[in-house]
Amino acid sequence: RLAAAEAGYREALARDAELTAAREGLARLAARQQGDAYAAAMSRGLAALVAGQTEEARGALEQARRLRPDSVEAREALAQLDLGQRAATLAALEQRARTAEGAERWAEAVQAWSEALALESGLVAAREGQQRAQQRAALDAQATDLLATPERLWAPDGRVEARRVIEAAAGAAEPKQLLLRQAAELQAAVAAAEIPVRIALQSDGLTEVVINRVGRIGAFERHEVDLLPGRYALVGTRRGFRDVRREIVVAPGGPEAPVTIRCEEAI
Repeated sequence: RLAAAEAGYREALARDAELTAAREGLARLAARQQGDAYAAAMSRGLAALVAGQTEEARGALEQARRLRPDSVEAREALAQLDLGQRAATLAALEQRARTAEGAERWAEAVQAWSEALALESGLVAAREGQQRAQQRAALDAQATDLLATPERLWAPDGRVEARRVIEAAAGAAEPKQLLLRQAAELQAAVAAAEIPVRIALQSDGLTEVVINRVGRIGAFERHEVDLLPGRYALVGTRRGFRDVRREIVVAPGGPEAPVTIRCEEAI
């Protein structure tokens, strides 16, 4: 009867504070109680560990280690818990990465594989997955950027880059439904960028007109010229008048509204 024994020892010490046997008795009781608390905490922790209740298991095992800091049993149980959580985290990250790949969310896949490698740098599947996802994420970003800035396709360099993306999309591994849709849109945009648009020019028959990247048109009242999509500068000159400059943007598809250019300010 531990409670009665403790009360008895304390009453004895109250009568004689130097009573060694009473102090030793209380020390034995304290050790017994601490041992019982340690055993109970270990029991709860191990049961929770077996049941997969990781938070409960960690709390109980940490309590056991505080009660008995030199306990090999508590330390090994916590190590087992950490190992299990690590494996579970790696499995969850791999599932997240593969799900993202299946949905062609390549940036998310790169993040998940990278987190897995941070936990386990030697994981071959994660390293291969990271490399695969990085390549596809770069290709996806390139296609997205070209589609978001179609004016880049008006320049030969932009069309060369777009054709490389289209070729890479054709040779990419599955899944690539989204990538192929992007490639088809790029193909259409490249084709449109290579179709000239007829532009009507209006002037006064006296102004000499030059179009940059095209050449001299001369003087006219009305003139039509076929221009590839892009940005152009039209410069008009006339003796005795201030030069004029018009900048126009020729977009794919046309037709464009007539462009008027003539020198009107005498000098």
